[in-house]
Amino acid sequence: MANSSGSVTILLSTYNGEKYLREQIDSIVQQRYQDWVLLVRDDGSSDSTLEIVKSYSAKDARVQIIADGYGNQGPAGSFIKLLACVETEYFMFCDQDDVWLPNKVCDSIKILKSYDGPHLVFTDLKVVDERLREISSSFMDKSRFDPIKGVNFSKLLIQNVVVGCTIAANKKLLEESKLSASAAPNNIMMHDWWLALVASSLGKITYLDKPTILYRQHGGNCLGAKDSGFRHYLRLLYNQKPWLKAQKYLNRVVLQAASFNECYGWRVTPSQQKLLSLTVELRSGSVVLGLSRCFFSGISMHKLDRNVALLLSFVFGRLEDRKTVES
Repeated sequence: MANSSGSVTILLSTYNGEKYLREQIDSIVQQRYQDWVLLVRDDGSSDSTLEIVKSYSAKDARVQIIADGYGNQGPAGSFIKLLACVETEYFMFCDQDDVWLPNKVCDSIKILKSYDGPHLVFTDLKVVDERLREISSSFMDKSRFDPIKGVNFSKLLIQNVVVGCTIAANKKLLEESKLSASAAPNNIMMHDWWLALVASSLGKITYLDKPTILYRQHGGNCLGAKDSGFRHYLRLLYNQKPWLKAQKYLNRVVLQAASFNECYGWRVTPSQQKLLSLTVELRSGSVVLGLSRCFFSGISMHKLDRNVALLLSFVFGRLEDRKTVES
């Protein structure tokens, strides 16, 4: 177990991140809030990532390497392994290729201290290119997300707006989430999404309406600030036949909802239980009708065009299946 002597544990999962990693760690070292420990778990890098981390660890005892022997776990799995090492009252997630603004830790911890129950804080991000030149002053605006309405339980069931690398949360939320247990719940799409669902239903989510991170966009991003809009979705429909991707996504959403229902269905409110049931029921019967019922009940993605695009994906997919059968 790591020596978590600070008041906040920063969790960093690395994978072939040598190009930008120094800038990220430097931005943590230069935080105005200094009472932290940085736990780094490498997820099987083949470049010099681990050597870079070791060089920081050698000169700063707060930078600690977690060598658990589990090998490559993928982004969610690797962060879940790190969560099992948290011993402090607060924790934060960190990506390997961003830059933290100087007040990120202190601003987040100040808000966390305002509520004693399970609490999650997330923030906006400034979107930048590889050289940290500004692309957009607000990730939320660029992505057309509503970070206030978006953290309602009904919205979070089908789409997550809580960006993991901005999250700060307390130990009570971690304990409620079961992510620090020896066996985490099954079918979790992403660790940050699961934490948001737990906080939304059993605790509190607070949004800080200002960027705390320079969110670097480059060719190696696992997730990023993607284009959106109805024209974008129409191009996908005609050029990339996205229904298989939509089906895969929705299936994972349903499995996650079923797992959440198994863990917490008996604890959430009756209205939240109904929302969970509607989401789980998407795995049986007509998906188009099921989605329509979900939308009518408030379970939806952000913006009308995203919901229409999701429905159209299944309509076009059914038409394509019929063509295949008839031919």
